[in-house]
Amino acid sequence: MIKKDLKINDINPCDGFVVAETACGHEGDIKKLFLLIDAAHNAKSSAIKFQIFIPEERSHKKHSEWLIFNKLTLTKNEWLKATKYAHKKNLYVFADVFGEKGLSIAKSCNVDGYKIHSEDMLNFNFIKKVAAMSKITMLGVGAIRGIELYRLIEELKDLNLLKDIILIPGVQVFPTPLEAHNLSEISDLIHKYASINIKIGFADHLAGDCVEAITLPQKALVMGAVVIEKHITIDRDLKWEDYESALDANTFKNFIEQIRNTANLIEPLSSMNKHEIQYRNMFKKMPLSKNFLKAGTIIQEKDIEFK
Repeated sequence: MIKKDLKINDINPCDGFVVAETACGHEGDIKKLFLLIDAAHNAKSSAIKFQIFIPEERSHKKHSEWLIFNKLTLTKNEWLKATKYAHKKNLYVFADVFGEKGLSIAKSCNVDGYKIHSEDMLNFNFIKKVAAMSKITMLGVGAIRGIELYRLIEELKDLNLLKDIILIPGVQVFPTPLEAHNLSEISDLIHKYASINIKIGFADHLAGDCVEAITLPQKALVMGAVVIEKHITIDRDLKWEDYESALDANTFKNFIEQIRNTANLIEPLSSMNKHEIQYRNMFKKMPLSKNFLKAGTIIQEKDIEFK
């Protein structure tokens, strides 16, 4: 069971903090969502993320997307059950919210944090309302112009709503090619916003069966990303909704192991570790005198050799 409220200072690159993104992979079936929660728990994910919405928050009824979204929703009671189950599995829960009703449901579920999808990044009033919840708020900044992000940050700054913000770059175009991502964006955002204590995360949407789907997030971690968001599914062959950029359950477990291994390598430097001491004792040469020297001899460079 989750032991404490999640605070933004609890999340750092050396923690290997991974959010298992379920997206709409449950296909509107609570039983499938429970399977995804189990998979995230078994993989030792730090958190899981749900997309909590009602169809009209994402599409007009006359738009072709309406029918798709209408099949992918869960009831408030089902979201309450899913959140409670995830918390019992020791997972923090984040909620993608897309409007007032979805936000109300997420609040009732007592989620641990929120995310604003990049589709809502120009909806400043809604973003400010979510940021005012005093919980970690991730902002999907994929395909947002620099001036748009700057204006948003300034508005949040004026309202003192920046203390819980994490910016998450990344785009998704089904399939998303490697060249759609740029690791320099992480360092650029860190450079621009670290002075006002905004943290940066990373969400790739590469095809789940390519090797870079494993290695790219590790590189993002090294670049300074504090959160890695990754899609999860049970079995890619089943082709559940949003499987394109998802790792299957077994691969996801291996992925988290590799992320944590990488995180251990970027711990802040302190004293030498035991392996460095062992290496030093095994291989470092020591200065010795070439010949026997009598007491009182003034040692000169010609008298010394290293062995």
